[in-house]
Amino acid sequence: MVFAATRRFAGARAADAMQLLLVTSAFAATLAFHNGATRYFYALGRERLLPRRLGTVTARTRSPAAAVVLQSALALLVVLATVLTGQDPYTVTFLWSNCTGIVGIMLLQALAALAVVGFFRRDRRGLPAWRVVAAPLAACAGLAVLLVLVCRHFALLTNAPAGVNLALLVPLPLVFALGLAVALRLRRRAPEAYDRLTTVDAERG
Repeated sequence: MVFAATRRFAGARAADAMQLLLVTSAFAATLAFHNGATRYFYALGRERLLPRRLGTVTARTRSPAAAVVLQSALALLVVLATVLTGQDPYTVTFLWSNCTGIVGIMLLQALAALAVVGFFRRDRRGLPAWRVVAAPLAACAGLAVLLVLVCRHFALLTNAPAGVNLALLVPLPLVFALGLAVALRLRRRAPEAYDRLTTVDAERG
């Protein structure tokens, strides 16, 4: 609809330019997700929550090669599944996977804002209340409202039927619950390892 309107009122060149910008921005977004996923694999490997091999870097470039290979292999599997099933690479593969990722990121940001309040609950370290209480709570509340709106109108993002949208959203709370269960189990059975979480310097190889 947007491209048709642009072609009608601004000309074919403007519409072609918009399509080119859409492709380049989609590539940039995909690359950002790839780097982010690689970073998570690497950090979880360093924390020994995933195989330690994922938390290693190469001697020459200091890059997390194992994490990059794993993420690239997963992406390749998704691309192959798209080709074999004949699905549209943009309206299905790209939009469906990225929309789920966007909701997940928003959820993580809301939880991170809430974690700020918990971290400074006992000791504000001389920081004002608006900075460590009011602002994080406002951010968390705003993100929570946006999350509800996004989930209620998820079909506008995916252009998919209700069953598909439900299948795209359900894994998020399930993965969150699984992560919480793993953390609680680790705290109960290996308190030393639990205390080391997030203390590993991921910038050092």
